[in-house]
Amino acid sequence: MIVDAIRNWLDLEKDLLEKGLRSIASLAHGRLIDVGCGDKPYRKMFAPYVSEHLGIDYEETYKDSVWSSKEKLDFVFSGDRLPFDDASFDTVLCTQVLEHAAKPWLLFAEMTRILRADGVLILTIPFSYRLHSEPYDYYRYTHHGLRALAEQNGLEVVKLFPRGGFWAVIGQKLASYLVLSVGRMGGEIQERMGGFGYEKKIAAKPRYLALPFVIPAVFLVVAICRSLDRIAYDPIDALGFFLVARKSR
Repeated sequence: MIVDAIRNWLDLEKDLLEKGLRSIASLAHGRLIDVGCGDKPYRKMFAPYVSEHLGIDYEETYKDSVWSSKEKLDFVFSGDRLPFDDASFDTVLCTQVLEHAAKPWLLFAEMTRILRADGVLILTIPFSYRLHSEPYDYYRYTHHGLRALAEQNGLEVVKLFPRGGFWAVIGQKLASYLVLSVGRMGGEIQERMGGFGYEKKIAAKPRYLALPFVIPAVFLVVAICRSLDRIAYDPIDALGFFLVARKSR
């Protein structure tokens, strides 16, 4: 547990994502479908508020991921349509997935379609964030874009807020550069540690001799940027955004 706590502290993106989700988890209710679920990392977080937590992922990418062996998936789909009837779920959870949809407007419409009246969509997306899970990384969204998508699909925006500010972005980018480019601790290694999903295997071996420099440098960068993000918070740049939207009757 101590190792997980240290890793979360060092990974600004993961830490801020989980804290933001905890702050809105109580808005979930009833039957929940987790779209692009991976290994359902937030199942325990939402368990107190929902009666059922089901997961679905895109077949073509899921089958080659490390998650495919964990047997936590309930459904797979391909194409543009989710395999559910209209108004099948009270909550749709979609975390860090919309950027990977080649036709995000269609996926958003599908998630709206399967929501029941008074159902909620809980969605997170990256904004100022590195390319990942290539080549399946297509888009970035502003909060204005998320609001437009919600309104175009007849959803009422309940909450819409950023994940981190300018200094969190700087800290995450510097830490990622040190770990991935200097230390080469990326690809499948990072995926298995709970980082980016669906990463390609990296042919180059990790630079273990660089770790005595990389590890303290990452600690220092993250400590400074966490402090600055509290002292001089600037939301003009953000790691990403959270959206909670309700389907009206």
